[in-house]
Amino acid sequence: MSPRRRAKPLTASPDMERLIVAAKEYAKTRETSWATADDDLDIPEIQALVAKARNNEKSAPRKHHVVPASYLRRWTENKQLRVTNVDEQRSWTTAAERAARVTDFYSMASEDLDPAVFPPLYAETQLSEVEASGKKAIDELLRHGLSDADPTTKDNLATFLGFQHVRGAGPRERSQAIANESFLLQYGEMSDEKLGALIGKGGLPATKERLVEVKEYIASVRIGSVQIEQQTPEAVSKSFLAAMPVAEELSKRHWVIYRTPRLLITCDEPVVSIGGLKTSRALKTGTAEAWVVIFPLAPDALLAMFKHPPQPHWLAELSTIEIVEINHEVLANSHKLAFEIPSRRMAEALSVPRASAALEVIEHPIEGDESRSFISFHIPSRWKDSPTPPPWPVERWYRNSPF
Repeated sequence: MSPRRRAKPLTASPDMERLIVAAKEYAKTRETSWATADDDLDIPEIQALVAKARNNEKSAPRKHHVVPASYLRRWTENKQLRVTNVDEQRSWTTAAERAARVTDFYSMASEDLDPAVFPPLYAETQLSEVEASGKKAIDELLRHGLSDADPTTKDNLATFLGFQHVRGAGPRERSQAIANESFLLQYGEMSDEKLGALIGKGGLPATKERLVEVKEYIASVRIGSVQIEQQTPEAVSKSFLAAMPVAEELSKRHWVIYRTPRLLITCDEPVVSIGGLKTSRALKTGTAEAWVVIFPLAPDALLAMFKHPPQPHWLAELSTIEIVEINHEVLANSHKLAFEIPSRRMAEALSVPRASAALEVIEHPIEGDESRSFISFHIPSRWKDSPTPPPWPVERWYRNSPF
C-alpha cells in the first residue's frame, strides 16, 4: 500500500464542491476513454497508423525501448554508451539499441481487443512516429538553434517530450499504484453488509465463506501481496492519454538552449521538472507547476523550458558547478537507469537516495464535515526521506525573480 498522510483540514466551499465534481467527471472520462477508443478509427491518420502497425507484425520486435535508441545514440562513442543502474551503483557499456529495453512493454495484444482493429504493435508504431519527428526536431535545434528553427519544430519536440514523460516504467508503476489505491478507497472500508450486497450483484450467493474470501483479498491488496491486475494495453492507453496535455504545457513555455562541454548525462525519465525555491524537495513537481522543466538534448546541450519569461541573468552559460547540479537533478529523477558518454562515470560519482514508494496518498479532511475528505495522489522524490536534500539546481534561475 502506498504511504498515506493527513493534511490540514480544507474549508468546505462552493469552489471545493466544484473541484470534487470536476475530479469525478474527469475520472469518469478517463475510465470510459479506453472502452470507446475505437470511436477514432474512422480518422484517416489513425487508419494509416493501424495499417502500418499491421505491416510491422511481419517482423514484430518484442524488445521495446522506454527511451528511444535514436535519442541515446547522442551519448555514444564508437557505438557505445555508459549505462548506470542508479540504485545498485553498477555501470556498464552497451550499444544504444540494447539499452533501456523491456519485453512487450507497449504490446496491445489482449483477448479483449480485436487484433484487426488494434494490432499488437499499434502503440509501438505510434511511438516510432513520435520518435522520428522528435529526432528531426532535436537535430534541427542543435543545428540552427531556436531562433532559426522551423515553426513546427517546437511543437514536434513538445509532443516527443510529452510522450517521453509518460511512457516509462516509473509512470507504469504509478498507474498500478493508483489502481490499487482506487480499489482500496472504493472497497477497503466497506461493511460486511455492503460487501455481501456487492457479491450478490455479481450473481453469486453471499455466503459467509465467500465474504471471508473477499475480505482476505482486500487485505492482500492493502499489504501489497496482491496487485489489482491492469492489462498492458490499458496501462499503455492511460499513459498515452496524458501525453498531449503535457506536450501542450511544455510548448507554451519559454524555451532556452544552453550549450555546454560534453558533460551532461541523461536518464530513463529525462523530462525533469524543477519546482523552485518555494516548493518541497520531498515530492516531485508536476510539469504545469514547475518553475522550469529541463531536458538534455545531447551531452553538450540542455533544453530549459521556463514558466516565466527568462531574465537576463538566467541566460548566462552554465558553469561547471551548475552542470554538475543539473546532472545530479537528472540522476535523482531517474527511475532506474542513467546514461552518459562511455568515457565518463559521473552517474556513479553522484550518489542519490534509493527510489521511494511509487505513490504517496494525502488525505485532506474537509473542515466542518468530518464525514468527507479529499484524496490527492503525489509522486515522492528520491529526496523524500533525506534529512539534507540539495538545493534546487542553478540557483540564479530563481534569485531576485520578479515573478
